[in-house]
Amino acid sequence: MTFRDPFFSRIADELAGLEEAGRFRSLSQTEGISLSGNDYLSLSRHPVLIEKTRELAPTLPSGSTGSRLLGGNHPLHEELEALICSWKNSEAALLFNSGYDANTGVIQTLISKEDLVFSDKLNHACIVDGIRATGAKSERFLHQDFEDLERRLKKYTGVKANRFIIVESVYSMDGDVTDFHWLRLICEQYGCHLIVDEAHGTGVFGPTGAGVLEQAGMTGYPLATIHTCGKALGTFGAFVTCRKPIRDYLVNKCRNFIFTTALPPLQAGLIAEAIRLVIPMTDDRRYLQSLAAGFRHSLKEGGNWSTGRSSTMIVPVLIGPDEAAIRLAGLCRKSGFDVRAVRPPTVPEGSARLRISFTTSVTEQQASRLAGLLNSPDAMQVTPPAGH
Repeated sequence: MTFRDPFFSRIADELAGLEEAGRFRSLSQTEGISLSGNDYLSLSRHPVLIEKTRELAPTLPSGSTGSRLLGGNHPLHEELEALICSWKNSEAALLFNSGYDANTGVIQTLISKEDLVFSDKLNHACIVDGIRATGAKSERFLHQDFEDLERRLKKYTGVKANRFIIVESVYSMDGDVTDFHWLRLICEQYGCHLIVDEAHGTGVFGPTGAGVLEQAGMTGYPLATIHTCGKALGTFGAFVTCRKPIRDYLVNKCRNFIFTTALPPLQAGLIAEAIRLVIPMTDDRRYLQSLAAGFRHSLKEGGNWSTGRSSTMIVPVLIGPDEAAIRLAGLCRKSGFDVRAVRPPTVPEGSARLRISFTTSVTEQQASRLAGLLNSPDAMQVTPPAGH
């Protein structure tokens, strides 16, 4: 008789269930024209950053060797935070090792179980995980539906508690943008603190690329704003912008900051160089949005696919069934486009899609060719859209 370890049996059963549902995930390398990453300004291979790496690497240790509080603090960390404050028009800034670390750490540190949290229903998993860890009473309002948000806020009229609203500036699976002017009015009317994740806005929006909040003239308004460096900045890491008392509180209370080895000094130097590159890239930002807008227009003219509420460089091609999205992504890859199917639970049930993520390295001709492919009889044969 073969002994079955209960733990490995459970894992095997769960993996088999994913396989059966068509939701088993595996790793694959990028092949062809990349339209699945987040290197929006094509900085990850920028010659200036490559040269900066060659310049800094011989003079710096390979790692920071400790937390910022215990031997890991370096002048390049502090110089970067000062640069960020100037760029973001912020009183203070604090580095983190990743956007996930920053979001979960900030939320868990600033929000207690006695507080009330109002979170957009499509917020990223790291925001959801951070809120869960607080133990606070939370309400998930319908995506970008501020009337629903107000209805939920009114339920707690008279309740003595700190109120927090948490949103993203650009939603990574839908490509739509939050209206911060309207949201600020709600925050002020109901006495709410605002926390914003600018992961997909940093570098891409605003006169200097400081994000959607810069574009709205509100960089200094939120209680805390989280920015990642691994997307438009083409590097790695994250940072939070906030007022100085919030930074001091995070340094003293945030476990995600206190109990982890700091970013290597080399990485801090590269982030700073990336920011200097981003600030004047006005034409690149304009090109990126024009490229995506042209693609959306071509799909609309084809009359086959919906791109939802996308108004940014992230364009979802909404399909519905998981298998249909997988087949269409396969057709794109065979044609030389690295496009991935995104399925539940990353997106809501019944809304599997292709996530087209444009970068400045994509040409107008390539975008046009992809639109032509999706509008072609071959695409219709692979997966007929709903209603066709």
